[in-house]
Amino acid sequence: MSAEEVQEIAYVGLALFQNYARAILSCTFLGIYCLLFAISLYISSYKKFTGWAKKILLCLLVTTFILTVLNVMANLLVDMLLLQYEVILPLPEGSTAEVAAVSQPLLEVGSQISTWTSNLILLIGDLIIIWRAWAVWMHSKMVKLLLAFFVLVVIGVNLADAFVDNQKQLIVTGQTVTLDCVFFALSLSVNVTLTLLIAYRTWTYYRSLKGIFTLQGKTFVARILILFVESGATLAIFQVLALTFNELDRNEQNLSPLQFATLNVSIIYLYVAALNPLAIFILMENRRQTTHNYSSCFEQDCGQKFTTFLED
Repeated sequence: MSAEEVQEIAYVGLALFQNYARAILSCTFLGIYCLLFAISLYISSYKKFTGWAKKILLCLLVTTFILTVLNVMANLLVDMLLLQYEVILPLPEGSTAEVAAVSQPLLEVGSQISTWTSNLILLIGDLIIIWRAWAVWMHSKMVKLLLAFFVLVVIGVNLADAFVDNQKQLIVTGQTVTLDCVFFALSLSVNVTLTLLIAYRTWTYYRSLKGIFTLQGKTFVARILILFVESGATLAIFQVLALTFNELDRNEQNLSPLQFATLNVSIIYLYVAALNPLAIFILMENRRQTTHNYSSCFEQDCGQKFTTFLED
C-alpha cells in the first residue's frame, strides 16, 4: 500500500469520524427537543388559545419542529451516502464516475435540504425574538418601526446566506463564507438590542411596583419579563460562540480540528435557537398556572394590551 493510499484512507476515516460524531450530537439534541415539543403539545391540548398572536407562535413552533426533523434526516442521508460509496461499496476500476453520477444528485439534495432547513430554523428564531419585543413594546410606534426594519433585514440576509451556501462549490467544500459571519453578527445584534429594550421595560416595571411588590416575584407579568431577558441573554452567549468560531474558521483547512469544533458549535447554536422559544412557551404557561397575583400598575405603565396578550 502506497503512502498516498494510506493518506487517503486516513482522510476518509477522519471525515467519517467527524460526520458521525456530529450526527450523534445532533440526534442527542433532537431527543431533548422532541421531549420538550411533546410537553408543549400536551399543554396546548387542554388550553384553548383565542389570541391570534399565540396561534401564530404555535404555528411557528410546529414549523420549527418539522424543519428540525428534516434537517437531521437530510444530514443523516448525506452521512449514509458518504459511508456507502466511500467505504462499503467496492469501487472496481472505471466505476468511479458511474458511482459519482448516482450519488452526487442525492448528496446535493441532502445538502440543500440541510442548508435551507438550518437557515429557516434560525430565521424563525430571530422572528420570535422580534415577536417578544413587539409583545412588550406594542404601544410604541418608534419601536414597532424598528422591529419592522429588523424583520426585513433578517429575512433578506437569511435568504441571501441560504442561496450562497447552496452553490455547488460550497456544498462540496463546506467552506465558511463571509455572509455566514454577517448573518451570525446580525442575529446577535438584533437579539442584544431587543433584549436591552425588554430589560429597560422590566426596569420601568420594577419602578412602577416599588413599594408594592418586589420584582422577584409575585406577578405573572414580572416573571414573563424576567424570562424574556434571561432567554435573550442565554441565546446571546451561544450567538457569540457561533460568530467567534465561524470567524476563526474563515480560512481554515477542511477537516481541521477548528472546523470540526465550528460545526459542533453551529449545531448546538441551531438547537438552542430552536429550543429557546419552545422553552419560553412551556415556562410561560407553567408560570401562568402557578401565579395568581396580577398587578394593575403594569397596565397603567405599559398598557392593558400586553396583559391581555399574555392571557389569551
